[in-house]
Amino acid sequence: MIREMRDPTLSKDREEEIVRMLDEIGAREEKYKAWLRIKDGKIPMPAMDLPFFPIYNEILAVNTPTITVPIPSDARHLFCIGSGRCTGATYLEVLRGRFNGDSGNNYDIQYAGGINTTNFALQSKAGSFFSFGNFTGASATSGAIGTFFSFLPHIQSNNWKSIVFLGGNPFYDATQMIGALGVAFYRNTSPISSITIYPETSTMQADSVISILGLK
Repeated sequence: MIREMRDPTLSKDREEEIVRMLDEIGAREEKYKAWLRIKDGKIPMPAMDLPFFPIYNEILAVNTPTITVPIPSDARHLFCIGSGRCTGATYLEVLRGRFNGDSGNNYDIQYAGGINTTNFALQSKAGSFFSFGNFTGASATSGAIGTFFSFLPHIQSNNWKSIVFLGGNPFYDATQMIGALGVAFYRNTSPISSITIYPETSTMQADSVISILGLK
């Protein structure tokens, strides 16, 4: 195209077409270079105006009894992802959560699922925590993990807050698997400024992972 641009007989329409094509190639190259800088860590995440951003993303280096994560005010929705084990001598341990350090009886939970081929449903009204999902306990086979995914919409609302969660575990007891989905409500109209995550009775084992992403 450069050689063609030097042709004195080149038409005006063709010249404009070549200029447009060269501009597009240059724009693609700049975008690719920018992506490489992001990929190599030369552009920090806070400098990027993305619709989502990491708030907490840790593979636990040591056994950890509780995690409290400050939530920035520009997060409109939250996504929480986790996978791991707990140290208690059980097959399954529920991961609990609280908003804004509130341990009062302000949480309602409803969930349903299955243990092997048996369906079940449970409800808790006016409890002191909500459920994220569950991890395996120390009695489960070595290497087995529990996992969960949770979505928290409109956390800056002036109304009650909610969380929808999905989780599973290869061990409910020595022989059975469990999977569950549910919803919880927080009877409070204040914006969410922090989330605390902790196991039912023991600690989260090293090499477990917890990630929280914010959406603007």
